Amino acid sequence: MVNPSSLRRLALPLVLLTILGASLGVNARLKDRPLLGGDLPDYLMQAWNLNHHGLLSQDISQPPRPVLGREPGYPLLLAALMRTTALGGFQPSCLTQPGLCPRAMFRPALALGIGMALAAAAALGWAAFRLTGWRGAGVVGFGYVALNGQMWSWRHFPQSDYLGLLLACGLAALAAEWVLRQGLPQGRRWAAATGLCLGALILVKAAFLWLLPPLLLAWAWMRWRRAVLLPRHAGLVLALAALPPALWMWRNGVQTGSFALTDARSGIALSTREVFDHMGWWDWLCAWVFWTRGFGDDLAQAVFPAAVWQPYLLDAAGGYYDVGQNRYPVLVQAAMTARGLPLAAAQAAVDREMLGAILAHPLGYLASLPALFWRGIWIDEFVLLGLPALALLVRRAWRLGDAAWLLALLPGVFNLVFYPAVSLNIPRYQITALPALGLGAAWAAWRLWPLAEARARAAMARRRAATPTPAA
Repeated sequence: MVNPSSLRRLALPLVLLTILGASLGVNARLKDRPLLGGDLPDYLMQAWNLNHHGLLSQDISQPPRPVLGREPGYPLLLAALMRTTALGGFQPSCLTQPGLCPRAMFRPALALGIGMALAAAAALGWAAFRLTGWRGAGVVGFGYVALNGQMWSWRHFPQSDYLGLLLACGLAALAAEWVLRQGLPQGRRWAAATGLCLGALILVKAAFLWLLPPLLLAWAWMRWRRAVLLPRHAGLVLALAALPPALWMWRNGVQTGSFALTDARSGIALSTREVFDHMGWWDWLCAWVFWTRGFGDDLAQAVFPAAVWQPYLLDAAGGYYDVGQNRYPVLVQAAMTARGLPLAAAQAAVDREMLGAILAHPLGYLASLPALFWRGIWIDEFVLLGLPALALLVRRAWRLGDAAWLLALLPGVFNLVFYPAVSLNIPRYQITALPALGLGAAWAAWRLWPLAEARARAAMARRRAATPTPAA
């Protein structure tokens, strides 16, 4: 006879293996898609120049000049793949025409992306288990990422988002361990690992640099108030989180004269964000419909005039994306020509003008914010469950002053709010918000499971009571 306790011990690994197998079975199949658009050419040039010239630069001239470029985290990973896999066959000439680079060359990068996403799922599952103490929450956290079909839709392209997701999930797990172990001898080591993980995340997704100032202000305020909520070694976490981006900015300053983290993408993001501040009420309604996953764009085309819905297409001439992205270099060049400014100063001047234009239309900015938030959340397959659960969890953790939950959720919540505030917030930008949404779902399952068990036991008791006792 099978021992019930043995079955219970086997249940967890069997469920995890089933989720893993289902995820691999669906996501290991890759579609033939164009690979050299978006950010990838810059990342590839940085990696290639590092391997061949010892300089992490996206400049296409040979030998390359030191220029401000993208975040260095993903190019370093690509450089390692170029040394060890078929990606080493990449040449800059591949970028001159689509199709010159065989797709097989990029298979190692795509496979690594899948592996990083699955590792991220495992890290989130561990974080959910540690925060709740319930293995079922770990299963929910793991499955939330491993089975998230919308997030996996980007597996066909080499991109930095899965590395960012891995670091974001790892950060949630490390932050939980740091707070839960802060009274133990190894607490300082967990704090150091948490800080370094956040620093690494900033070098992959520069947006998280803007998480440091509010964290520093909160730390200073709680130190001044001697708040009980402040975990031990928080100063160490902040110092080590700031160290990697500070070293990279120092390197950029020495080599290029500009002590910045990345190139002009912040200004382009502000330019693209500002155009949405001028939407009329009809455009605003269309945005909610058009940006709804699945049927939204078709419904918008059926309901709204073409002049209203067409500007939301990414390739529409004169549309929001076209204007926001392409006017920025024109404005920078005009500032250089008319005012005699060098490139960095011209970019800074245009950035200030964009920020001033946003501040000049505060109502338009605030009105567009919820619609842009709505646009981004659809990267999550389970957002209709995860987002309400996350909102309830944040409220409860804040009310109870639960530092472990709050710190584990903070990067994902920041991601959800920051990108619609400063960019066009395409859904891909919210991949790094999945840790918070997944933890929200795991917490909800943990809270609801005892109720479900109690109802199941009550239903079984009613059935037994209603079953006639056999006659002797």
